[in-house]
Amino acid sequence: MQMAKKRITAPFYTETKIGIKNWLKNTRSSEGYLYSKGEYKTKITAEDLPEHYIQGWIFKAQGYISVFGIKDIVYYANYHINHLHKDDHLYISFNKPITQKLDNRGHIWYHDYDAVLWGYI
Repeated sequence: MQMAKKRITAPFYTETKIGIKNWLKNTRSSEGYLYSKGEYKTKITAEDLPEHYIQGWIFKAQGYISVFGIKDIVYYANYHINHLHKDDHLYISFNKPITQKLDNRGHIWYHDYDAVLWGYI
């Protein structure tokens, strides 16, 4: 019996749910299933993902992000810490250009991104 092909369409999958309300909970699936966009439980495992998904930290969760179809990338270096690249951010958009706005304290805020990577990825 042949198994049905799994639809892998999300820009990223995580091993645990992301977000403040899930931060201190163990949301890891015992079957190894991943969360689409860090939110929706799937029947997809890491072995099911195509080779254009790379592993790393996404929104402070271990996961896999597609490098296929990226529209815009912004790199933000953190010069206020003494660990090379540890707290740098990489903003990724799969749909439109990333925009930035300066607040009244001179800090840059990025908008219109789909994922944030940081650390050693």
